[in-house]
Amino acid sequence: MVPAAMRPKFVIHSAMPPQAVLDHMDRFLASRDLPVEGRVLSRHMCMTVPREERHFWSPSLDVDVVAEEGGSLLRGYFGPQPNVWTMYLAMYAVLILVAGAAVLIAISQWILGMAPSVLLALPLCLVLAAILYLASLSGQRISASQIEQIRSVLDAELHKLEKSAPPAP
Repeated sequence: MVPAAMRPKFVIHSAMPPQAVLDHMDRFLASRDLPVEGRVLSRHMCMTVPREERHFWSPSLDVDVVAEEGGSLLRGYFGPQPNVWTMYLAMYAVLILVAGAAVLIAISQWILGMAPSVLLALPLCLVLAAILYLASLSGQRISASQIEQIRSVLDAELHKLEKSAPPAP
């Protein structure tokens, strides 16, 4: 059984060179009335659902396009919107800092001959970290249709690009 990922990843191989993929997606994302919004920056693409359809759990797709023999390799990963992702990282950082402080205080208590009662914070930190992880998985389930929408648009545009390309000599 594959463990659930906080940021699901995928890889796509394309017969088109990276610049052709990026140029096509840049033109596509610049059009109006699309089922997705996004932009192309250097060798990177960002895609998300339109602003009016977004909610707290709405996903964002980041795709890196790199050259490989015979075309390009697209490495994509889904995650929450950047502000939500930053909040999650901040919450995990706080939990790590609290756990670290608890360990240091517990060592001090032990050296002083006191019972290291502050170690009770460690299970609490673990429970809170598990709750954060489960919340992220719940958010993925809530936004599954939007993840599928973004991925299907990317796949359709890549298919159009490869279909419109002149045949290789």
